[in-house]
Amino acid sequence: MNALNTILQWLLSKACYTKKTAALTPNANFTSGTIKARRVGDEVQLDSINLRSTQTGTMSIINGYLEEQFRPKEYQVVLGIYIPGSGNGMPAILEVQTNGYLQVQLNSAPAYGLYASARYVGGGAA
Repeated sequence: MNALNTILQWLLSKACYTKKTAALTPNANFTSGTIKARRVGDEVQLDSINLRSTQTGTMSIINGYLEEQFRPKEYQVVLGIYIPGSGNGMPAILEVQTNGYLQVQLNSAPAYGLYASARYVGGGAA
């Protein structure tokens, strides 16, 4: 019976009134696109959708830092895809740091968008 109680408490902690969402503002490096963060319990879902830019290299993705509730418990490296002017999909490396800094490394400008999705355990308070 104790094990069942533990499982029920765990399930409630994951879903019970802890849903938080935010639409984040892309950094000035990006001309358009959407970044969304969602947290349910301890799990965070971070999506970047159709981020476009004319710049290359290592760039900050959002203005400032992720809110504490969306920060990862541990440093995250996420593989995404971006589409430069050539139209060929290229790999993008996103870094989600525990201090809330979010950056990407690109070899060419994502003229047709940058797409990535990360799911991780959140470190901040829900």
